[in-house]
Amino acid sequence: MNANAPKSIFKSKTLIVNALIALASLYPPVGGWVQANPETALQLLALVNFALRFITKNKVSLFPS
Repeated sequence: MNANAPKSIFKSKTLIVNALIALASLYPPVGGWVQANPETALQLLALVNFALRFITKNKVSLFPS
């Protein structure tokens, strides 16, 4: 497999982490904290995505060729 070949979007760390964050926000204590602290929640989400960008190596593709 080519090291630079696009991988399935379903193997994306960014997608998985963001999906887990979205699911966690449905848990009442987490959702309540996010509603009470929207600026902090957004800053933390941005920081997590920024960090993930540095460890991302390959492009992702919805429809791998």
